[in-house]
Amino acid sequence: MVRGFDSGAFDPPLARTNVLAPPGGRVDLLATVADAATDLVARAYDAGGMGMMGGGSSRADVTVLTLEPDVATSGTPASPLPATASAPRDLRGANVDRARTLTFAMGMGGSGMNFLIDGRAFDGQRTDQNDAWGSVEEWTPRNDSPMAHPFHLHTWPMQLMDAPAGLVDVRDVVDLPAGGEVTVRIAFDAHSGRTVYHCHILDHEDLGMMGVVEAR
Repeated sequence: MVRGFDSGAFDPPLARTNVLAPPGGRVDLLATVADAATDLVARAYDAGGMGMMGGGSSRADVTVLTLEPDVATSGTPASPLPATASAPRDLRGANVDRARTLTFAMGMGGSGMNFLIDGRAFDGQRTDQNDAWGSVEEWTPRNDSPMAHPFHLHTWPMQLMDAPAGLVDVRDVVDLPAGGEVTVRIAFDAHSGRTVYHCHILDHEDLGMMGVVEAR
């Protein structure tokens, strides 16, 4: 059962047998242990590659931990679960003040492989996105590269717009597969100021795949 991703929460929890947690993403899980040992397995995930064809992941599945049934306490009532966090605001019915598309791309340059957003490498002195404090925006990060780029926005949570009807799915990190895109809505409230968004793979971020956003 999934109780929530990142800063979001589901009430009631979602029944899932497989969960995708991108680099830097967090998931709150409730596991019911069977009478036999149960493995929690990290499945191999093809994140693409440097070449134009992508693919080629050779990573294998990894058993993260094994849950053993507790024979001594078998049959005793389970302790009550702590309450999930308050349900986040649903932005699907909100007025959208502005829509933006952010394009993630890779290419060879003078110093090797470049990792860019909207054709530019990171510059901490430049503001890439100016947002009005209190506004709601719809962002579509688009991945034109052959590698996955998990998208992380600091400070303001993002609501996935492709979630099933009635489900408010709020993330801090969203998976952006090779050649794919995702649409999110962001409420620039609660906090104002200047921060960053970036690919959550460290070397991609360090090589330029990051931008500056300011809400004021």
